[in-house]
Amino acid sequence: MSVIIRRAGARGFLLSATVLLVASVLLNVAWLAPTRANAPMQAPTARVCVVDLERVFNSSPKLDSMDAEIQQREEEILALAKAAKSELELLKGELDNVRPDSEEHQRIRRQLVTKQDDLRVQSEKWEREMQSRVLAAKDKLLGEIESVVARVCDETGFDIVLQKEFKIPKTPVTWTTAFYTRPEFDITERVISALK
Repeated sequence: MSVIIRRAGARGFLLSATVLLVASVLLNVAWLAPTRANAPMQAPTARVCVVDLERVFNSSPKLDSMDAEIQQREEEILALAKAAKSELELLKGELDNVRPDSEEHQRIRRQLVTKQDDLRVQSEKWEREMQSRVLAAKDKLLGEIESVVARVCDETGFDIVLQKEFKIPKTPVTWTTAFYTRPEFDITERVISALK
């Protein structure tokens, strides 16, 4: 800097000092900018709660009526299957009373095989129907429970809900997400009360 002052005088010194000051400020800003950009931002705090969906599901007042509807259809199917089996037994009895080499025997035998095949196909359809009914009913109830859970969380100020292990009855579906929670963060009882 003394070299700059000797050559250019006071004016040169001021100009040089200004350039150095500006350069220094720019360097400091350049070094600080990445630090500020990479500085962790204050994240909002989330309140987390847990719900025992299995208890809620089993406590739902709609569960009994839903099960009753499914049971009614299951009994109807059992009655239809029983009637079809009775027809098969009658045909088997007729087949036993006819000469094996007769045309009547062949006709009854074909009829018996056809009815057995029809019953097998119909039984598979009934089984799929019942599985579909059970899953649809459970999905509907779980959807209603989910909306009640969301409402309870809104009212109590929770942001995230975890569920304990839950297995939907009569299905292979199981979830596990929360193994432990303090009681004050468990909203199960509030959800059960809100469902009633």
